Amino acid sequence: MTVTDNGDGTSTITDGTTTVIVSDGAEGPQGPAGVVDPKDLTADDTTIVVTGGAGATLIDASLKVGTESITTTHIQNGTIAPEDIANAGNDQVLVTSSTGVPTWVDQSSLEIEADNGLTKTDNKIQLGGALIKPTTITTGASKHFSSCWFSSANRCRS
Repeated sequence: MTVTDNGDGTSTITDGTTTVIVSDGAEGPQGPAGVVDPKDLTADDTTIVVTGGAGATLIDASLKVGTESITTTHIQNGTIAPEDIANAGNDQVLVTSSTGVPTWVDQSSLEIEADNGLTKTDNKIQLGGALIKPTTITTGASKHFSSCWFSSANRCRS
């Protein structure tokens, strides 16, 4: 085997059967005149933005995010906005199952009960109903609450 310095940053290596020319790397992989036929690095779609990709590669190449490759662990907390959530039908709410799987369901299918002074009518919960345990209603200084009870004297108290 012989190695010959070509004096231009390359060497020729031959073993008598095969000859190979290699670069010594001093000028970089492009050689002293630059890449003879530079190719572009581009984005395959709009999920990636490539800057400075013109003439950046030895062959044409493109980048794209793989299908189903971005998962929950890649999404920054606090970045999901309401418009990012899948649309549901009218009058549906997002709930989770006992195993934590989110699902859209009709509001009317929710099993909500009202008791102890509350009444449920359709999808509304309002004051008015039998008290089934001792109950205290606390108000702020600027709020007033009146209670009336009806007996032979029909009395109200504020």
